[in-house]
Amino acid sequence: QEKEAAYLASIEKGDEALKAEKWEEAKSAYEAALKIKKDDYPQNKIAEIDTKLAEMAKAEEAAAKLEADYQAAISEGDQKLSSGELEAAKAAFEKATALKSDEEYPKTKISEIDAELKKQAEAAAEQERLAKLEKEYNELIAKADQAFAADDLEAARKSYQAALALKSEEEYPQTKIEEINSTLADAAQQDQAY
Repeated sequence: QEKEAAYLASIEKGDEALKAEKWEEAKSAYEAALKIKKDDYPQNKIAEIDTKLAEMAKAEEAAAKLEADYQAAISEGDQKLSSGELEAAKAAFEKATALKSDEEYPKTKISEIDAELKKQAEAAAEQERLAKLEKEYNELIAKADQAFAADDLEAARKSYQAALALKSEEEYPQTKIEEINSTLADAAQQDQAY
């Protein structure tokens, strides 16, 4: 009788602890009940608790791994960013975002990197445009100088004008055009004189 009361008290204590999710406390109460009386109920409850504890340990381990992987990705992103490796930094921050999509830090960094990449692409395009312009200008000047040297003043003037249209701030083609105009005007005056 006394044994039965102690058994039931242990079972009740185990049930209450289990409801409150106090796993270890519930397990020891069921183990105490089991020592008093071999029964399936406490045995099954202990197995249930062991499964739950194993699941929780697994979940904790997964959460710890996720956190470690996330921190590693953030660290790599920061490091690549500080050494100017924007594409690699972006990839690392994207990995961090894939691991923890609710985190703002990697998203902010990705936006900053995208803005910088866009700026660099625009600068490169402008660089390329200016190089192309310079090449075109130099070709026109070379063509004009050649025509000028061959006394083909009309062709020279046309090429100098085209070069000036590309780079209006340049003095050389302007000076050459004025020289040609002056030469042609002198020639026209001489023609009229005869």
